[in-house]
Amino acid sequence: MGTGDRIGSWGGELPTLLYRVTPLSKKKIIMRTKSLFLGLLTLVASAFLAGCSDDDTEVYVPQRVAEFNLSDESGGNRLFIIHPWEGEIAIPVHDDRIRDFEFSGKYFDWEMRQGAESRFLVLNLKKEVELKPFLEKVALRGIASKSGEAATDTLFLVSQPKLESSVADDAPSYMHNVGKTVNASGDIFATPKEPFLDFDLIYGTKAFVKTPQSESWGRERSGVDYEELVDNMWQELGISVSGLGFTNQGAPTPTRSKLFSGSFNERFQHNRTSSNRFEYHVDVHVKPMVELHMATAIYTTDNDPDVFLPYLTATAQFLLNVSHDDLYKRYPNTKEGIYDLYDTYGTHVLVGGVFGGSYTYIYSRKENMYYDETVLAAEAELSAKSASPAGENENWLQTYYRVMGTHGGKIGAGGGYTKSELNEHMSEESIMIITGGNASVDFESWDNSIADENSNLHLVRYGPKGDSTNCFMIPLYYLTKDSARKNALKEHLNAYVEEHSKLEKEPKLIVADFMMRTGKDDHGDPAGQRVFTGPDGKKRIYSPLVLNTKGPDKSQIGKMLDTSAHQYLDVGDYADQLWWVAFDFEGECRPIYHMRFMKEDDARQHGFEPRGQDAESGMEWEAIDNHFVSLRFTTDDTHKEPITGVGIARKGKSDDKYYVIATSPGTDMTLPYSIDTQFPAYWGSVEYKSKEENPPYRFGVDQEDDLNEGDSWFGRNKATNHKQWIFPVYTTKDLEWPIRFTKATD
Repeated sequence: MGTGDRIGSWGGELPTLLYRVTPLSKKKIIMRTKSLFLGLLTLVASAFLAGCSDDDTEVYVPQRVAEFNLSDESGGNRLFIIHPWEGEIAIPVHDDRIRDFEFSGKYFDWEMRQGAESRFLVLNLKKEVELKPFLEKVALRGIASKSGEAATDTLFLVSQPKLESSVADDAPSYMHNVGKTVNASGDIFATPKEPFLDFDLIYGTKAFVKTPQSESWGRERSGVDYEELVDNMWQELGISVSGLGFTNQGAPTPTRSKLFSGSFNERFQHNRTSSNRFEYHVDVHVKPMVELHMATAIYTTDNDPDVFLPYLTATAQFLLNVSHDDLYKRYPNTKEGIYDLYDTYGTHVLVGGVFGGSYTYIYSRKENMYYDETVLAAEAELSAKSASPAGENENWLQTYYRVMGTHGGKIGAGGGYTKSELNEHMSEESIMIITGGNASVDFESWDNSIADENSNLHLVRYGPKGDSTNCFMIPLYYLTKDSARKNALKEHLNAYVEEHSKLEKEPKLIVADFMMRTGKDDHGDPAGQRVFTGPDGKKRIYSPLVLNTKGPDKSQIGKMLDTSAHQYLDVGDYADQLWWVAFDFEGECRPIYHMRFMKEDDARQHGFEPRGQDAESGMEWEAIDNHFVSLRFTTDDTHKEPITGVGIARKGKSDDKYYVIATSPGTDMTLPYSIDTQFPAYWGSVEYKSKEENPPYRFGVDQEDDLNEGDSWFGRNKATNHKQWIFPVYTTKDLEWPIRFTKATD
């Protein structure tokens, strides 16, 4: 064996060891090293490769010669797939250009051998290495280099075992979509195209995350105070109904699920008793989902594609990383070539998904305790309309409708209620929040046409890049280290998707109505939704504006905004002034372009329509201008875009700044009413004094550069508490938060 000198030093946290080995003539040249410090050290081996003497009597005959050699012109970093579990690998070293090389020493024992025509770097897998993929980087330095700090080329050896049987045999068939490509310009729920990541290799490894599948559960609560009962249940479950949908507070970032309301086939039990004492029940049943995805650190960055290399299939490897391969050359890095590549293979790769499904069934009823008979007859007929494009926060039910070509489904809601002949107020609500995948797994009562053989259609819930909880797609350029290919894939991706998109344009969600209506005088109802008739005669579900942390009364945070409270007005009242907003899709309602607080005659004279009740409603004496919320449904030179979000701004006590204290869903503060990026995007992160300070919203007044109490809700009067004027504010910016929008049913 050759002789060597060890030069060692502790230059930081880890030691660096240098081995310089001189080959001897007429003898077999073997340098075999062991991994030092449990593989944490870097082994630098320098071999004088200029040649052995011609009289070397032992000629090495390699078992398997690698399809690459260490003398090739690199043209950048190089990557090769090897299978060291099948035996030793001999890498040719043809000339004198390679002075030394460097690699970890964790996985291989190695030796330099002299063949008949060239030398070989021979790699033998260490016995203790597990039968799992790994990546070995080999740094190469030229013969002219005199320092270990010389510039290096990098050779990536992707080691993959050839498995006789799949380690993922226990995974349901639809989970094998992970690693396949999809085309983001079309329906990503169509059958995936081509495996680019080997599911057998990633399933069951640390690179893959699987949420444990827990059992279904249900909870039921009963009581005689309905609002208290429901409020307590929501708090217990971490659910709030203040917005258009339910907000899951348990997630790392709040997420919303679509809210479904149903129409019910009803039959009533008529009785002559006049008792009106009721007992209330709330039932919640949840079946959890199963989530599989590659670890977040792997799939949320594109600047370190090494993490994907151990899992690439041969097709992906040759197409994206091997520039001299025929498959690579078939798709040149031109616009036409990349477009053809995207047409053939798709634009993205699935790196995870939600499987097995999840549904939350919330059913509440109130029934008269004195009735002898309770009628158990209610069938909820659900209908839904997607408010988001395919692949973006789409839930299981939306996928079902879109893929299976149906626009409604039925499920029996086995609940009951009673109703007296005196028409006492009684109600029943049934709400479904559905996410997940295969219908035969998560919701057996749905249409039998969704079965296991169609399960490839139900890999659901993909999110945008940056959302670490739902980001289940990555673009193809994440998988390549070839700079030319990566740049071309990046350059043409957005244009390709835009030009080839087969998806219907997402209907824009806009404000359909905004008004004030009084409620009972209890100084702030818990937030809840109502059904009112809009200005176009259509019934819609209305959501309340809820006081946020910028409001003047901290005790009312999270409750519906009541502007008749003493913080705003020094007038006695017998009813709360509550604020309501409704949404609809553009094209299905009359768009609102401007809003103001105005007297009825002035409103109609200037082309506005009064809505709801006026500012005197609920007041004990007339000291207030009877302003209405007044909406204009026509455009002018300065109001051309439909309103998408509304809010109430209050003038501060002493600083003359305007605080946006309550806003519509989709632009509001996330629960529990704390500042989040969602709110500043529409209403700003600071308070403003005037339009000149360029707030991101508009004031609903006559002249935005001249804010005065005449435009405020209560008008010009002395009853306003500390001159805390109240103005409407609004935005026309598209709602980025995925609101789950539901229409009322008759």
